[in-house]
Amino acid sequence: MIYLVLALALALFVAVLKLGRVVERSFAVVTTMRDATGVMTSTTLSDDEKEARIQRDALAMLRAFAILMFWSVGAAAITILFVATGGALDLYDTASVIAAAESWEVIVVAGIAMTALFVVR
Repeated sequence: MIYLVLALALALFVAVLKLGRVVERSFAVVTTMRDATGVMTSTTLSDDEKEARIQRDALAMLRAFAILMFWSVGAAAITILFVATGGALDLYDTASVIAAAESWEVIVVAGIAMTALFVVR
């Protein structure tokens, strides 16, 4: 039962991150960062043009950080709420779920599964 709860919690966590398009947004941040680096090293733009573009990119990255933080914290909070609710309803012992989640076996298996899913995707 405990491993089923952990699997469901992990699936819920990933579903919320997917709903928030966290991976795609992260790639967009990298693209913005590359663009900003290109602007900084440009020899064809004036300092005023560089400043305006860098400020625009900085605001875009700040907004992206806020959105990524919102979805990441939300995913963690919903997952914790899911586990805590099941424990409060006496469906399982929350301490046992936490102990299992902290075990190296579960961490390794979850890491391998998440990596495999990411590669397949």
